[in-house]
Amino acid sequence: MSKITIQQLKVTLLVTRVNAILDLHVTTTRKHDSQIVPSLIKRNPEAIDILLGDKGYDNQKIRRLARQHEIRSLIKHREFTSLHKTWNARLDADLYCQRSQSETVKLAKSTDGA
Repeated sequence: MSKITIQQLKVTLLVTRVNAILDLHVTTTRKHDSQIVPSLIKRNPEAIDILLGDKGYDNQKIRRLARQHEIRSLIKHREFTSLHKTWNARLDADLYCQRSQSETVKLAKSTDGA
């Protein structure tokens, strides 16, 4: 028997526009979200129309996977070149700003005892 103590859980949520949780990934490791998101996309391609994310999700694998599943990705680019700045300026600002709504998702305790 091992005496391992878990001090933190990292939870990544896939939520809808109305903040309903579609899927989640829980890990005890320090895995970056850009490594977690591809599995969420693969498990839920039919449920995702638009994928919103900040610059932390700027990853070619995520963008390629979204295109393969005909998902519009609204992920800001990390700005290494003037082209990245131009692409970021062209993002739909009203739609992209809805990304912050995901910060308000609350996990409710089940009332059925589960």
